[in-house]
Amino acid sequence: MVRMQIIDIDYIVKENRPVIRIFGKTEQGKTIVAYDDSFIPYFYILPKREKTEDVIKIIKDNEKIRKIREVKRFLSIGYHKKKETLLQVFTKIPKDIVALREEFSSIPLVKNIYEADILFKYRYMVDKNLHGMDWVEIDGTQEKSKIIKAPVFKIKKIRPLKNIKKNAPLRYLSFDIESV
Repeated sequence: MVRMQIIDIDYIVKENRPVIRIFGKTEQGKTIVAYDDSFIPYFYILPKREKTEDVIKIIKDNEKIRKIREVKRFLSIGYHKKKETLLQVFTKIPKDIVALREEFSSIPLVKNIYEADILFKYRYMVDKNLHGMDWVEIDGTQEKSKIIKAPVFKIKKIRPLKNIKKNAPLRYLSFDIESV
């Protein structure tokens, strides 16, 4: 178990699977890298009324799709009193979402597509309840890396620590301000 403050999050694709990488600092100022290769990219499709099974039949054999799950959710846009039946479409890699959004938008049985524009690293942060500069506790195994000199941990479980209010000792701070 290791604790660190999140400095940055990104992802890479390794062996056709997305890998979330979290870069952070311990309370002692040591750099740590943690990665999670279990998180799968997804978006939602709202089929037209009574057309859920028909949409599944049309899209299920697409090679970019890992799996499809029927879920009940409130739509993310507007106010709604009841949950709708949506298709949660899991893809193999994050960039497949953009291509599938374009492809599936043209299917007449699809009413709308939701959350296809959320960047993969932000999707991970939202689903895991993480924020920039949060302290987290990582349950995982330490691994050796030929490339990264800092300790590397494979995440089994990650949870935010909301009670820590101080920052890890940082050596550099920069701001990227762009103006017109």
